[in-house]
This record gives sequence, C-alpha cells and structure tokens, in this order.
Amino acid sequence: MAKKTVGSVITKVLSAADRPMTPQEVYDEIVAKNLYEFNSKSPVGIVRNAMSRHSVQNTHTCASKNKLFSQSSDGRYKNLN
Repeated sequence: MAKKTVGSVITKVLSAADRPMTPQEVYDEIVAKNLYEFNSKSPVGIVRNAMSRHSVQNTHTCASKNKLFSQSSDGRYKNLN
C-alpha cells in the first residue's frame, strides 16, 4: 500500500467536498475524518504549504512539478482533475 501524503489526502478531501476550499476548511475535514496524523505544532500551515506548493499558480523554483490544485483569487483551492 502506498504511503499517504498530505497532498493525496487533500485531493481526497477536495474531491469529496466537490467545491473549492480554504486550507483551514481542508484541515478541519482531515481532522474530522481522521485521515492523516500531523506531527506539527502548525498543521494548518502544513496543509497551506502543500496546497500552495502543488498549485498551478505557484511558479517559484521551490514549487512542485506535480501540480494537483488550482487556487482562486479568494484563496480557495480545487483539484485540477
């Protein structure tokens, strides 16, 4: 079985919600459904960074080449597929 990543869990949450969501909303769903265990003092930041890093709008050199999300002007994200 493949290891769960934050990105894969975020994709699952956004697919189930079928609407754009903020990082806080995604984090709240992850916790409510016990989908991932965060070992961080700032887990919302982990979600926010993962969403940004995998966003098509992020073209920085530190951005992932594996684009999973699109960010709207209001800061909400949706899956690309």
